[in-house]
Amino acid sequence: MSLIEYSKSPDFEKIKDRLQKIHFETYKKENGVFFRGFDSEGNKVFSDVGLFIWNFKDINRLKGEVGRIVRGILRDRSTSSSYRDRESPVSTKVIGDFPGELLEKYIPLEKLGEGGFGKVFKVKRKGGTLPLAVKVPKLEESARKYLMKEMEVWRNLNHPNIVKLYDAFIEPIPHIEMEYIEGYNLNGEIIRDLDTYPKPANPEEAIKLIRETGEGIKHAHDRDIVHRDIKPSNILLTENFTPKITDWGLAKIGAKSTTTSSIKGLTLLYSAPEQIDEEEYGKTDKRTDIYQLGVLFYELITGRLPYTGTTPAQISLKITNPNIKPIPPSKIDPRLSIFDGIFEKLLAKRKEDRYKSMDQVLEALNSIEEIIREKEELKNTLTKTTQKLKISTDKREIERLTRDLVDASIKLALKCIKVNDKVGLLDTLELLKNYVKSEDNRRDLEKAISYIEYLIKEGIPIGEDTVEKLKVLFNRIRREWN
Repeated sequence: MSLIEYSKSPDFEKIKDRLQKIHFETYKKENGVFFRGFDSEGNKVFSDVGLFIWNFKDINRLKGEVGRIVRGILRDRSTSSSYRDRESPVSTKVIGDFPGELLEKYIPLEKLGEGGFGKVFKVKRKGGTLPLAVKVPKLEESARKYLMKEMEVWRNLNHPNIVKLYDAFIEPIPHIEMEYIEGYNLNGEIIRDLDTYPKPANPEEAIKLIRETGEGIKHAHDRDIVHRDIKPSNILLTENFTPKITDWGLAKIGAKSTTTSSIKGLTLLYSAPEQIDEEEYGKTDKRTDIYQLGVLFYELITGRLPYTGTTPAQISLKITNPNIKPIPPSKIDPRLSIFDGIFEKLLAKRKEDRYKSMDQVLEALNSIEEIIREKEELKNTLTKTTQKLKISTDKREIERLTRDLVDASIKLALKCIKVNDKVGLLDTLELLKNYVKSEDNRRDLEKAISYIEYLIKEGIPIGEDTVEKLKVLFNRIRREWN
């Protein structure tokens, strides 16, 4: 009788149930890690199975659930304390679902995660000392031939914000060796990626994470490499809070598979419109990564995703419908108004309406940081100047202080324009209105304020024509005080 035939017999079904119970109880007891060796019930099961399974050599041919259970049992049995050399330096723990085909090469230390593209383990090479991360991707036979080509592209990426790929293999099963990222210790809890990072994040922390992630994407884009699957679980965190992008090329490999729809389903919430409806929005390109980075940023800032739904169809419709837009951050928290404008461009449905490059995104992030700093400085300046104006009787000093306020307000307005922060711009124009002398300038400024209010209501970005008109108006107001 072959092992496949034996596995279908009624006796083996009973044994399989007992094996599953041992498997489950051990998993629950040890939090995902299996100790070597078995209790008395485990030994009874093996005596019932008999030497037939123990002597079967071609265990890798066994398919399905029975195969997974038996491989795990044989793996633990073969490395239990009663079967191995007592002086062996091998770890006393084995990861339950680590592929048996790789046990001759690696010592598994910990299961780091599992997702749509496969499982990731912390390991050491046999005879090695440094930990590695090994990913075992889920690939159909038709997609395996693309693995080495795409991994060679990843291997050539060398940047502080990109996980380093060491090597990739097809045999005995497809697997990838990567840099091991230890995770960030947040109040005693190890946060391995942005998926488990608490949200909403502090705006300063969110900007730092997105900027550094953007630097990694820019490095790839400068080499004409597009990721296409920027999402929280693909942004790992180091112990010093540095984000590193992983899984380069796997989305492209997954697209070669006949099960692409299931892979898409796992990342749908972070998909760009063109990934869902190519006919309407065109093919993916570098701006696809920019959109996905925007989704990541939006989630970090607001604590929610731009589009949600109870079914994939609902989510897809919201992402692709040009009349459905994300809630502006200022509607979630008024203190986030400075971010409204950047998301209008990051999350634009049409690629043509987004930032054209990562350079522009990074420039916008820098401008937001400058605006945040300048707003605080302006608040301090306004407070001090107001106090001085209350007690000052010197006309020249009053004019100088007012001129300083006008200059600071115009600089702040221009910063708001740069990042499309319409709410911040509106506040600044309202402030500036108090220091306009001529009726013509006041009238034009009030018109500008009304128009910005309209743009906010309709969710329309500040256009180039509006920018030029405001710059002309600002120069006229400046001249009033010079």
